[in-house]
Amino acid sequence: MFQFRASLHRVIGGSASVAGALICYYGLKNQSRVIYSEPIHIQTDVAQSSDALTFSKRRGSSYLPLKHQDLANDFCSFVDASPSAFHAVDSARQELLAHDFQEIQETEPWTEVVRPGGKYFVTRDQSSLIAFSVGKLWKPGNPFAMIAAHTDSPCLKLRPISTSGYPGFLQVGAETYGGGLWHTWFDRDLGLAGRVMVQTDEHTIESRLVHIDEPVLRVPSLAVHYDRQNPFEFNKDIHLYTVAGMQGAENDRKIENEAEDADPDSKPEPGTSIFRHHPFIAKLIAAKLGVHPHKLIEFDLSLFDVQKASIGGANKELIFASRLDNLTMTFCALKAFTRSTFNDSALDQEESVRLISFFDNEEIGSGTSRGGRSNFLPNVLKRLSLLPVKADIGVKKFANLEMATALEQSLAKSFLISADMIHGVHPNYSSRHDSFHRPLMNLGPVVFSSAQRNSFVADAPSWALIREIVRQNNVSLTANAFDSDLPKPPSSYVIQRFVPPNSISCGTSLGPILSTSLGVRTIDLGNCQLSMHSIRETAGRYDIYHATALFENFFNRYTKASEAIK
Repeated sequence: MFQFRASLHRVIGGSASVAGALICYYGLKNQSRVIYSEPIHIQTDVAQSSDALTFSKRRGSSYLPLKHQDLANDFCSFVDASPSAFHAVDSARQELLAHDFQEIQETEPWTEVVRPGGKYFVTRDQSSLIAFSVGKLWKPGNPFAMIAAHTDSPCLKLRPISTSGYPGFLQVGAETYGGGLWHTWFDRDLGLAGRVMVQTDEHTIESRLVHIDEPVLRVPSLAVHYDRQNPFEFNKDIHLYTVAGMQGAENDRKIENEAEDADPDSKPEPGTSIFRHHPFIAKLIAAKLGVHPHKLIEFDLSLFDVQKASIGGANKELIFASRLDNLTMTFCALKAFTRSTFNDSALDQEESVRLISFFDNEEIGSGTSRGGRSNFLPNVLKRLSLLPVKADIGVKKFANLEMATALEQSLAKSFLISADMIHGVHPNYSSRHDSFHRPLMNLGPVVFSSAQRNSFVADAPSWALIREIVRQNNVSLTANAFDSDLPKPPSSYVIQRFVPPNSISCGTSLGPILSTSLGVRTIDLGNCQLSMHSIRETAGRYDIYHATALFENFFNRYTKASEAIK
């Protein structure tokens, strides 16, 4: 059970200050153990009935408030619009542009573009993104306040040569990406999404995103009458071939379109994708993009479950969706980041650079040009460390010996939150968790660490800093901020802790990778969930709100909070 002990200290002009502690108990056979107690301080606005943590478009210096339910719906829409890492970055890109961020390129110089008080973002290979806002009081050697997340999730990907099939069937070959729970992909309605290289009429090649949000593929399971093995076992090289239809129907389609296929002006060039994939795939993609199938050069396509994300549970407190790991943390970091720079004066007294970085290929080790092991983030930080102090002072002013070590000075003062999802306690498998490290959904974000492996990063100073952020927290999380027909969440959140049992390997994150390459103090932190790496996962609806609140306060308060940690 949970107990909230609090007292109302003051009410001045409609504002109330509440202090106390939220104490969590774990009950087993009529015995209770305190597993965590976190002191908290909340400042609420009792005069307002709308949610204080709101998201909106920039309109001068005012806010357009949204209710808590809108945040959950916004997240579900973000997941549905992001069936691939390419789409996730595109969704983030559109959000940043809507909040007046300026897109810049790696291939261009930044010294005449990036200035204190500005807001910018840069992408790499369409599936990784770094966005940053520069405090008006920034100078070389000042810190970076950073949150890193990843845009990819375990999935099936279209093989480079996908044409396959048992006689009479249309089948499409797929390969596994990451460490998925592949048995959950059987008997699901699967669509296709990703990046397509298209030859234009001007004989150039451009990249376009495609999202085929309809059930065109399926991995059928074998009937129980033919296979009564327990547990269910399968060969990933044989049994994950998808069924797209029947050959008879495809033959009829070819006859109907014989004249089109015989058009001498639409002959495919050697090496194009139409030779390596079923023609129906090329036609399906071409129809979505409005081009001829013979113009399709190459694909980077993923399979995805077309079922939409949904809010469910007995009291609408859960979210059921694909790709919760790690679109949840990507969404929360993005929303918190844009909120932290919403007001025109948000950066006036800021000495730091606020930054979010979204990487691809975390699920396969991050060892790519767009992954966490790449030079993407180090290069951006290096370029930022050479920024002029004021817009009217050229970069040559700072070309001295002190500037040579500006990056090292900044990194020594900086902090990185590695934001990823972690395992919540499973009610049917609670023994897989350590008795005193069993995070629960909807209770709040989780700090995770591991002393025995280089899997997660969290030490005493980094934990103290996060706790200081919570202590300074003034985000309203009161009951009147929520829809009246929904259950009321806890009045505040706690920071939970997770450590994997000594006997169980528990994966890894971006934390160890980035802390090693950058040398910055880092903490692994994120929301907990169930069914990680399944095609459909489960997370807490209120944790979307909790993580966003924490991340926003991290950006707003890092400079001051870091001064309290000696």
